[in-house]
Amino acid sequence: MERHRDEIKRLLRNKIRPPEIIQYLKAEGYDSSLSTFKRDMKAIRAESQKWLNDLTKGEFVYTYQLAIESLEERQWKFLQPTTIKEESEMRGVGFEPTNS
Repeated sequence: MERHRDEIKRLLRNKIRPPEIIQYLKAEGYDSSLSTFKRDMKAIRAESQKWLNDLTKGEFVYTYQLAIESLEERQWKFLQPTTIKEESEMRGVGFEPTNS
């Protein structure tokens, strides 16, 4: 059963449509019909949901949040308007206004 569902996932990743998957599985000797395929898809989705739920219980969500906040902060700094003086200071170039 596990190999059967792994094969379905592999075929889906390769953009194979359900009718073609059913046909392929039958040719490979698996017991496959539309109702079997639907049952397998329900099980695959439940497995994926469990995997995602388990992932969110760990450090992943916190690490992801920190990464997004860091990117937003950098983006905000990048988009801030700067004066010529500030820009030259960031580059380490002295800026002396001229009195004309």
